[in-house]
Amino acid sequence: MKQKIVKSCIFILIACTLLPACGYKDIDKRFFAVAIGIDLKDDEEKPYEITLALAVPSTKIEPKSAITQIETIQAGSIADGLRQIKAKLDKELDLGHCKSIIIGEALANEDIRDVVYWIARRRDIQNIVAIAIGVPTAADIVKVQPDSDRFPGNTINFFFSRDTTQSSYTYRTTFTEVYKRVLEPGLDPIIPIISTEGDSTFTVNTVALLDKQKVKIVLTPRETQLLNQLSNKNNYSYILGSYESDKITLAINNMKATFKINEFASEPAVSFKIKQKVRLEDLPKELTEETNTNYSDIISQLEQQYSEDCIALLEKIKQEKIDPYGFGLRYRAKHPISIEQYNEVWPPLYETVKFEVNTKMDLKSTGLLK
Repeated sequence: MKQKIVKSCIFILIACTLLPACGYKDIDKRFFAVAIGIDLKDDEEKPYEITLALAVPSTKIEPKSAITQIETIQAGSIADGLRQIKAKLDKELDLGHCKSIIIGEALANEDIRDVVYWIARRRDIQNIVAIAIGVPTAADIVKVQPDSDRFPGNTINFFFSRDTTQSSYTYRTTFTEVYKRVLEPGLDPIIPIISTEGDSTFTVNTVALLDKQKVKIVLTPRETQLLNQLSNKNNYSYILGSYESDKITLAINNMKATFKINEFASEPAVSFKIKQKVRLEDLPKELTEETNTNYSDIISQLEQQYSEDCIALLEKIKQEKIDPYGFGLRYRAKHPISIEQYNEVWPPLYETVKFEVNTKMDLKSTGLLK
């Protein structure tokens, strides 16, 4: 028995010597790409310009200490461009820590599907990577190195992280969501737009709405805020309303928006029901000085204004024949029909629907004057 065990151990040891090495490379032999920018150029043979922000390891973590190496190449495909960039590096290129992928404005206006499918095929790019459209170009965004960066690529990543800024104007999305919206009938992509201000700061306060292929419409910051709220993306939001031509500001502490499709009514409709818990933040001087301010009238006026703004946004989106809210997906869920039947029935129905928005604001606080 003992001899069998000894022979088995010897056999295992000999077999282990024949196994190939894993080929692992240490950290000091790798270049970690923290951001990728992809632009479209006016060149039929080499239409893609790929820009990589490569993190250079450093022992310092204070502001301005982040060191980033920028590499740019123009190629016939994204995959070929990366291979050419690898030929310019003395270390192994690693995309596993990539935090952001920026699509250039020109490419987003043409066709984003090549980029989306390329990301989906790469096993080393995480599905939670943030996606944005860079204005004017993706290269301009990737090359910016803010003074506040402690680690390479942190600033862009923080804009799209839920653990940092809570701006109601910033729409956050990941590759998983964009990929789903590109493939799923009845649900169209929403991608935030990131622009530069000078050479050290960014602004993310607008979004682009796409069909399955390219940008159809760019929303204003105010419309982007409404889209965030209707999508239940951010409970820490602000809305502006008017009362007797004076500006009033409310902070939304909590919000829930639901909708239903009534296709069998005399006029097909999509009805939104919005419930908000709000706090008064700003009131015109004239109303502030009044001792008997009627807050119920103010809230009633704001509810009506908010509903009208939402309807205007929904109608604007419908005119472009896109569906970022997933009305078509809801219709498919309640009607087990084939994609061919869906394409025959829902698009004509969507063009005729009317939007109804019922907003209910619950005023929790009028603020405190010290």
